[in-house]
Amino acid sequence: MFETSTTRITKRRAETRENLLEGAYQVFVDKGFGATRIEDVCRAAGYTRGAFYSQFESLEDLFYEICLRRSEAQLASVSAGVEAGARDSEVSALVAHALKALKLEREWSVLLAEFRLQSVRSERCAALLDGMREKLEAAFAARLNAVIERVPALQGRTGAHLAADLMPLVVAAQEELVVGVAPTEVHAWLERACLAVISQPR
Repeated sequence: MFETSTTRITKRRAETRENLLEGAYQVFVDKGFGATRIEDVCRAAGYTRGAFYSQFESLEDLFYEICLRRSEAQLASVSAGVEAGARDSEVSALVAHALKALKLEREWSVLLAEFRLQSVRSERCAALLDGMREKLEAAFAARLNAVIERVPALQGRTGAHLAADLMPLVVAAQEELVVGVAPTEVHAWLERACLAVISQPR
């Protein structure tokens, strides 16, 4: 099959987008979201401002995509852990499997905290953050609905309610990492908190 000029352009655009995202992540880690400029991202990725604007409307949009992609990947890992734990039909096994798949990284938690702080003063950031939260919560709810029937202790619950109860706990855990609490301590707290929420009377 011959590669057309349109195909080459499409592939090149996709590569440009990926390179910008990859370069930007490290810049955000090194400088922080608030101190990063478009020029910094372009320099790190090896592109011009024109290339940047051909892919993203703003730095906020680029950061949103980084956040969404990383969060979706983490959600997929946690969801797989939930499904693995559900085979044992015990809430403790479900939580243990899910948290084993959850990567608690301070540098990533710091970036998310910066973006949340930015959303306090930026309507654009606030809208992006709300959209990401809704999208991830809906995806998690759908995965939870698929396992509820296999876990007796979850009977009568819905994926939407569980997702709404559990996801804020992950945010709280990330905030603990930001202020320097050790990952092992955060992980232990998160496991206790998840078990307590799930065990609450319906």
